[in-house]
Amino acid sequence: MMSILSVLLLILKYTGIILGIILLILLSILVIILFVPVRYSFYLSGNKNIDMDVKVTWFRKILYYHYRIQNSKKTTQVLYFFGKSLLQEEKVEEEEPQNDTVREEFTSIEGKIKDPLPKFEEKKNTYIKYTKTSASYGIENKSKKIIEHHKKEAPSIQNIKDTAKDLGEEVEEQVDEKDSFGIKALLNYPDKSEVLSYTYTFLKKLILHIKPRKFYGEVEFGLDDPSHTGYVLAGIGIMQPYFGNSVTIKANFEKKIFLGEISGIGRFSIGIIIKYIIEYLLKKPIKQILTLYLKKRKEDKNGIEFEE
Repeated sequence: MMSILSVLLLILKYTGIILGIILLILLSILVIILFVPVRYSFYLSGNKNIDMDVKVTWFRKILYYHYRIQNSKKTTQVLYFFGKSLLQEEKVEEEEPQNDTVREEFTSIEGKIKDPLPKFEEKKNTYIKYTKTSASYGIENKSKKIIEHHKKEAPSIQNIKDTAKDLGEEVEEQVDEKDSFGIKALLNYPDKSEVLSYTYTFLKKLILHIKPRKFYGEVEFGLDDPSHTGYVLAGIGIMQPYFGNSVTIKANFEKKIFLGEISGIGRFSIGIIIKYIIEYLLKKPIKQILTLYLKKRKEDKNGIEFEE
């Protein structure tokens, strides 16, 4: 009896040791994933052609990603995990023919077809005159019949307005019934200023943690639409204080352009980002909004669905 009990205790002992080792390994892996920083670097240069180089590494290149563009033509992309290639792509865009070459080819083709053109023009004019004379009468009669038919079948403008009004009222009713804590509820929320304050603080922490430790930029840019250039410049102006005096950016509102270079080196920890997200979601106003949203979503799943 004692021997059986001692064997069972011995089995439980070694089982506990094995489970403890497995748990310790899993915790170690979790800590490594959360707190070993992800390192990145980037370089972007623009003149006539675009050159770009982006690298992301984690834990002494156990995870390694490299994306590169050379002269706006050759694109290389690789991804390694524990030294094993998971992705390896290389694309080269074909060069477009030069304008002089195209002009020479067009001139030679034009010379070949130049002689038959007068005869072709005579036949074309004769054919057009005959077609206009013979077909104009039939087309005119058919067009009149089509117009009269549509006048009879087409609904009146008042009927269209009434239908559109009824449809708009129906959609509005369904939106009111199915508002999953959307814009209306958010606008009626009493602590909007606190929500904005917490959101601003959260984004600021996130940007300061992710932003490059070393950053340099001297760029002149312009987009197709001048208004879009203005929006981008405004966004850059908001971010400018976080990068110091190492960035000089000029906007060109007259043409699409990208000149200059941007480079940076940085790192971030996934665990720190998750910590900021949890802290933000546990703030009282944010927690209330999230609770109301989830509650609404649950009610909507049991409620009336939109009519198709």
